[in-house]
Amino acid sequence: RGLVQVLTSPNGIQRDMAQQWIIERNNPGAVPELEKLLQNQASELGRLHALCTLDGLGKLRPEILADALKDTSPEIRRHAVRISESFVESSPWLLDVLIPLVKDSYPPLLQQLAYTLGEWSQTRAGMALAELVLLHGTDPYLLASALSSAVPHLENLLASQSETGTSPSPTFESDLM
Repeated sequence: RGLVQVLTSPNGIQRDMAQQWIIERNNPGAVPELEKLLQNQASELGRLHALCTLDGLGKLRPEILADALKDTSPEIRRHAVRISESFVESSPWLLDVLIPLVKDSYPPLLQQLAYTLGEWSQTRAGMALAELVLLHGTDPYLLASALSSAVPHLENLLASQSETGTSPSPTFESDLM
């Protein structure tokens, strides 16, 4: 119990060491406390450490991850997006929680979302990637991230460009080819 509470410490070294020890000890008794911390803690850093500790233990349930994808903190949402890649096969329904994030306004989250959507093979992931590019494609970093995920979704990206008659950048079509 004590180590889980240290994850809320203002001291980063203490938080990091507590997380490391919890994972090394692989104590399943810590899981309920970590889930409670993730869902009820006022400290953003405490919630973030709880999320990453659950992931490190291999005990992160998809339902808990879905809640983290809706967290008020953009950094927690960003990490949850990254972690969702581990659930592509086992919990494909998480894509339904990821897709609305294309309208988020936090650039690091959007960049991670562009990378992550490339891991999902469903057509809806390609459509979400296309929407992400159309909404935010003027950001060159986001566009580069989307292009790195374009191969499995190339058809959707080109179709969305032709449907709207717009391109997020003058070189978008040539970038895809």
